Amino acid sequence: MVKYYLFSGFNGELGFPNEIARKLQKDVIERKKLVFIASQVDNHARTDFCVARASRWFQQIEIHFHSIVVLDHRMTKEMAASHMKDASCIYLLNDDTLQQQAFLSEYQLEHWIKKFQKVVIGVSAGAMNMVTESVCIPDGFELKTIEFDGLGLVDVTISPHFQFYNLWMIKELKPTSIRRNVYGLCNQSAIVATKDGIQLFGDVYIIRGGKMKQVTWASGKHWMVHFINLYKRITYLFSQRRS
Repeated sequence: MVKYYLFSGFNGELGFPNEIARKLQKDVIERKKLVFIASQVDNHARTDFCVARASRWFQQIEIHFHSIVVLDHRMTKEMAASHMKDASCIYLLNDDTLQQQAFLSEYQLEHWIKKFQKVVIGVSAGAMNMVTESVCIPDGFELKTIEFDGLGLVDVTISPHFQFYNLWMIKELKPTSIRRNVYGLCNQSAIVATKDGIQLFGDVYIIRGGKMKQVTWASGKHWMVHFINLYKRITYLFSQRRS
């Protein structure tokens, strides 16, 4: 049964949090070939950096693949299709959402991803391209907030790198949240989806009609993190009362 992992982002050195690591260790059964799909398909230095970092995260939790392949413009369409056929796990990289979406179409990779029946992982931009609809807030790649349709592998709407205390971010999400619930994924959080439903990990919020509600909390946080988040929450609520 196919399993979809939607990630926001992780600490570059620490990698997957314990709860998510245990889930991956259980779900990633076949470990022959890990196929990365780039988002900056012509920025090879950046792509190679992201691949090396993600590969290290897997190694840290004792998930070792026999081979690792990167799909970008250094590879032909025919070679990419060949690797997709015998992939054990597909990993859509972070960074430029729309460039990755264009690459998926250019190389006709949507077909292979949609029929894949193992584990598909998306981080940030990659996660946004996996779901039904996403809200892309300006982050250096997009100049304005845009809504766009993804592959529809998971029927949710997400906004990665969510910050509950960021009033501007919540305002940008409001138009979409009037039509659909938006899952705000904080860093270190995840949505894992199967045909049976979704499972949430870490700090995840739902934004509905411009209002937010936290639905899951990260486990094992240091008390200082909880204190800082409480301070940010109080500051947010106070600013709401003044507005």
